Amino acid sequence: MTAHLHALVMNFQERRLPWPVRLYRNWRARTRVAALSIYDEFTLRDIGLTPGDIFRAMEMPLSRNAETALRQRVAERETW
Repeated sequence: MTAHLHALVMNFQERRLPWPVRLYRNWRARTRVAALSIYDEFTLRDIGLTPGDIFRAMEMPLSRNAETALRQRVAERETW
């Protein structure tokens, strides 16, 4: 629950920024997520991700932060 609350607070703070700043931050986050795609499935599972998580995060529009989406995905998986 704490990770979910943290994600909500961060999302609220991001929305208060001017749109060019958000767009730039989201683009930078996407490049960091793209860097994870070099790892194989076993390494990604060690850090709590799957190749599908990376793919879904990269498919999101630039209006959404890919890192935040990955964190939310991991938090959802941990609650199962």
